[in-house]
Amino acid sequence: MYGLGILKGLSVTWKRFWDTYIDDISWALTGKKRYRTEEGVRHRSSKNARGIFTVQYPEEKLIVPEEFRFVPFLVYEEKDGKKEPRCTACGMCMKICPTGGLQPTWGEAGLEGLWTPHLVPRIGYCQYSCNLCGQVCPTEAIRSLPLEEKQATKIGLAAFDTTRCIPYAYGRFCGVCEEHCPIPDKAIYYVEVERIDRDGNRSTLKQPRVDPDKCIGCGICEFVCVFRDRPAIRVFSGNESRHPNTNQPILPGGDGFDPYG
Repeated sequence: MYGLGILKGLSVTWKRFWDTYIDDISWALTGKKRYRTEEGVRHRSSKNARGIFTVQYPEEKLIVPEEFRFVPFLVYEEKDGKKEPRCTACGMCMKICPTGGLQPTWGEAGLEGLWTPHLVPRIGYCQYSCNLCGQVCPTEAIRSLPLEEKQATKIGLAAFDTTRCIPYAYGRFCGVCEEHCPIPDKAIYYVEVERIDRDGNRSTLKQPRVDPDKCIGCGICEFVCVFRDRPAIRVFSGNESRHPNTNQPILPGGDGFDPYG
């Protein structure tokens, strides 16, 4: 009995194996592409598919029917007569976040914002090579961005607390935040300053700085800070890409620019 069942299963596998080649050849003869095209994905998702019908993710993605919904209901905002979806607090982004940094909001955003996600760097940071939250968001409240665009999108700005940061407050070197910064040319850099100890001895010390033009606010610096009670570097919402006209503390003009002069 068991041997017969195994043979039946192998026969199904063998049939699909050859059906795949037959279907591929028939598509090739008609000049069509069975893979990595919308038409090919639609065919392999239909009841007429023969052979292999799996999707080669992430190069290919299933075509989602218009009536399909991930959540019980969708909430829209009316803007200029256009319906724009916003967060419905479904929690899917929080479930998919690989570091656990996306956490539910309680009273910070008022009653309407209850259970909507926000990043808590002390729990987890926004991984530089990840854009899963945008992929799973059913309402595009978190935009689905290509990885290159996501890596250039600013979600905040890091700032040092010089009363706690070891090179500032205690005159000793610490470079944990700079080492973990994922930006290829580093959003955290060093400046050499002269240090005088309690005996009057002079020495050179490297102090970290944040480059606001490169910092994207991923929060990994806050996550790895050696102070576990209250980190000496924290990420705030300033400088966000989504609010180009508000909460932009870094004024244009570069070094020496005097906005009041």
